[in-house]
Amino acid sequence: MMPDVDLLVADSLIGVDWSDAPIEVRQATRFDVSTDELRKRIRRWETKFAAGNASATVKAVRSDWQTFFAWCDRTGVRAVPVSGPDLMRFLNDQVTLGRRFSTITRYVYSVRAVHTGAKAPDPTQHEDWAQDWKVLKARLRKGKKLAPRQTEPLSSADVHAVLGVIEGTPEGTGARRRSKEDERRDLRDAALLRLASDTLCRESELAAVQLEDFERKGDGSGWTLFVGRSKTDQDGVGAYRFVSNETHNAISEWCAKSGIEGGYVFLPIGGRPKREPTNQGAGGGEIEPPAPHITPDQIARIMRRRALRADINRRITGHSARVGSAIDLIEAGFSMSDAAYAGGWESERMVRHYAKKAKAGSNAMAKLRAKTANGMEPQN
Repeated sequence: MMPDVDLLVADSLIGVDWSDAPIEVRQATRFDVSTDELRKRIRRWETKFAAGNASATVKAVRSDWQTFFAWCDRTGVRAVPVSGPDLMRFLNDQVTLGRRFSTITRYVYSVRAVHTGAKAPDPTQHEDWAQDWKVLKARLRKGKKLAPRQTEPLSSADVHAVLGVIEGTPEGTGARRRSKEDERRDLRDAALLRLASDTLCRESELAAVQLEDFERKGDGSGWTLFVGRSKTDQDGVGAYRFVSNETHNAISEWCAKSGIEGGYVFLPIGGRPKREPTNQGAGGGEIEPPAPHITPDQIARIMRRRALRADINRRITGHSARVGSAIDLIEAGFSMSDAAYAGGWESERMVRHYAKKAKAGSNAMAKLRAKTANGMEPQN
């Protein structure tokens, strides 16, 4: 099976000639391979890497490599193999440019991955790497770039406010006449927000939802959504998420208005070219390919736009409803494990990170202050 996304690492080496690289570089890395052989090795590796990883991972490695290779080209550094000190110079330059720790660690992963494919020495095995890495982290800590930038949550209350704006669009005198596309867009976006809040799905998981993934619960109390391959489930074993009856009704209304009887649920509205039929049907006619679903980036833009219209001026992303629902669970007294399971996190670490503010209101000191405020003396 051909990969959806090409890495383009080997292509970046076309026309490169490192035969004049300083002899000390070749000696330091103990690597004596021609550029042609290097390209062949990387070509074999990148084909397998692209076929075996999610497209988001492939795109991230490709972007990281392009950034690193451009830096090498500007500074006259050999990209493969790169020495440990040169890689550290690159990382320090990226810190100067304002990159955060999560991005820095991704750069290291991507460069090491290419070196693995090239069967080249690992630059992070340099004798000074561990100490230099500590110094780099100290720089990040000082610049407050060590902790990941937290996605701002869209709580259930926020989603309710956004839905109020969507579903309460004025129709009276002076209101702009809404087109059928506007009405369908409102239905789609409301269904999308409801589903994101119920299921804690990632934006990529929301984009991939199909009508066949829903199944009604036996007791009629709601529905389940089957989530196939995801960031933490690359083998596609799958998991199930809860969907309320209200959310499923919203999805059904959107699908009925849009003529969706199967396949992807969340489709683009307007402005897209007509699909060209590509396959031959049994009766000689041509069959149209499945309609393209909206992308994760489009989901993020939808959530951001809808939040702004409800006067929610925060850093909203495609994961904001996911984070908001996780915090709602913690504030309601559910455990970290419950929240992690509901959102498909592999561990409680990220839930714990998201819930820091929520837990501050229920920790031991908060309970003590609540008791003393009610006239109760703390026990010795």
